[in-house]
Amino acid sequence: RSFLGGDNKKDDDDDENNDNSAEGSTNKIADELETIAMEQKQSKQAELLRELEEELLKRENVSQTHSLEEEEQSKQFRIQMAKLAAQGNMGLSKDKGGEMSALSPEECGGTTEKYSWTQTETEISIHIPLESFEVKGKECKIEIKRKTLDAKIRDAIVFSEGTKNNRLFADVNVDESTWEIDSDEKLKTKMLTVTLAKAKRTMANKHWSYVCENEPKIDVEKFGPPVVGVNERNPMDMELMGQMFEQMKTSSEAA
Repeated sequence: RSFLGGDNKKDDDDDENNDNSAEGSTNKIADELETIAMEQKQSKQAELLRELEEELLKRENVSQTHSLEEEEQSKQFRIQMAKLAAQGNMGLSKDKGGEMSALSPEECGGTTEKYSWTQTETEISIHIPLESFEVKGKECKIEIKRKTLDAKIRDAIVFSEGTKNNRLFADVNVDESTWEIDSDEKLKTKMLTVTLAKAKRTMANKHWSYVCENEPKIDVEKFGPPVVGVNERNPMDMELMGQMFEQMKTSSEAA
């Protein structure tokens, strides 16, 4: 009995050892599987992180490319506007099929029975043909004031308060305004030219539409809006442009 009992105890120990071994193997496998799962998870996270970084970098590059393209387009636009503005007196030219171009002084003026006139951004020139080659300067009475112009050659009245046609379209700079007589000895003709310096610069459809009130008008709307060379990203440029338009608007309304 004692011998048999010893064998049974040995068998029990072997079974316990086998159970412990199996449990250890199971735990080991579980640990290995957990390690593998963790590594796969970390690998997947790293892969997703790389993809995210690549996508962000790609978007940043695209954004930078678009930004550079927009900046270049804006730069070229500003250069073009500056070139147009530098030519002066820009607008839609009827003589050139309605294209944006430099307007001629004649195109911005007109002709009446007594005189013709031309216009630039800063000046108005009035050309009055004299009836006689013998007319002298002292026989011409020209009075230029800030808001009015009176002109009389001998007994011929061109502008006067009496005929209610001496109030100017807008204010002028009296000190910079002049008049003179040009002679053509060959043709035996004389021309009196009055040059008025505008107090406020005008452009395109903000130009003077007539010289004095109750005188024939021209259509300045056909010239379109003014062309101004500015940097739209520069607040000072935009403010200056706004002030200029406001000044021109005020001049037009006052007239």
